Amino acid sequence: MLSIDVSHAASFLPLPYEAALRPRLERAAGWLQNGGGKGSDFIGWVTLPRDYDKDEYARILAAAKKIQGDSKALVVIGIGGSYLGARGVIECLCSPNYNLKKKSTPNIYFIGNGLSSDALREVTELIGDDDFSVNVISKSGTTTEPAVAFRFFREKLEKKYGKAEAAKRIYATTDAHKGALKSLADQEGYEEFVVPDNIGGRYSVLTAVGLLPIAVAGVDLDELMGGAQEMMTLCTKNDYSNPAWQYAAARNALYAEGKLIELLVGERVRLINDHQVKIGTRSHLAAGQRTHRAKTNAGLRNVKRHRLASLLPQLFEAIHGQIRTSLTFRRTIAVHAVGIRLTYIHETLFKTINR
Repeated sequence: MLSIDVSHAASFLPLPYEAALRPRLERAAGWLQNGGGKGSDFIGWVTLPRDYDKDEYARILAAAKKIQGDSKALVVIGIGGSYLGARGVIECLCSPNYNLKKKSTPNIYFIGNGLSSDALREVTELIGDDDFSVNVISKSGTTTEPAVAFRFFREKLEKKYGKAEAAKRIYATTDAHKGALKSLADQEGYEEFVVPDNIGGRYSVLTAVGLLPIAVAGVDLDELMGGAQEMMTLCTKNDYSNPAWQYAAARNALYAEGKLIELLVGERVRLINDHQVKIGTRSHLAAGQRTHRAKTNAGLRNVKRHRLASLLPQLFEAIHGQIRTSLTFRRTIAVHAVGIRLTYIHETLFKTINR
């Protein structure tokens, strides 16, 4: 499990901040667990580790196995939350240099988050003559950047394999019922996975949006989802044994005291940092807070951890101004989804109690 140590921040926290914030935390937690608050149509991620589509999950595993067998590269096309979560997990669990390592799994190239022709050309050159597949991720299919990238790589596939064979190498993660990509996938016979209606893109890493690329990289999805289920159970507790409560309360109290700067530190969490910014930007702005990222080596506590538990032990290792908040990860099983879920829950609590 993930534990939070705010002892280094104790002298900066106004007491009794936990008691003062408890009523608002209870209200926010109730909205998260039972709905009723603003945005309650998009809290499907709260129970996702328990309520995910088991049939689709099996198809994700089968598709990942097929890609591993017939491709040396997977091109993942998406923007924002459609790629940051998966890329962050792969870099943290496998390596920041995943594509450079000797391995039995395909290289994974993320593209479609910009309009750079140089980026498209570079990925094409890196793939070379290798067999490859494409996973295009877009709920609507009309977002400009991924649409351009998909058109480019679809033409590459069709030129290399012919239209019929290319269709077998394209995996579309999109809306279940409507949209340009959904229509195209139905027409061309691409294998389809669903972006759930009740889960926003920045919260979708444990849906097909993130799970397919993560599985192709060789990550054990059963362990990943098992860890998420454990943390889901812990985060339903309406008291301060809930680490989301602990972090949301401390962070809110520090913010109220003028500690506005938060750092996410660690080489293996570089992409998780980008994902965290993506998740948190709107809530931070709504609260009038500007989040700054910086590099520092001063005053950081080293966190000893097992390699398999290295995804997010530092995800919530935050520094508010001169304040150190250190975390310890007390589990050596691959329960890395724990940290991802914790940041989602904490951000929602932070937004609510700050009203």
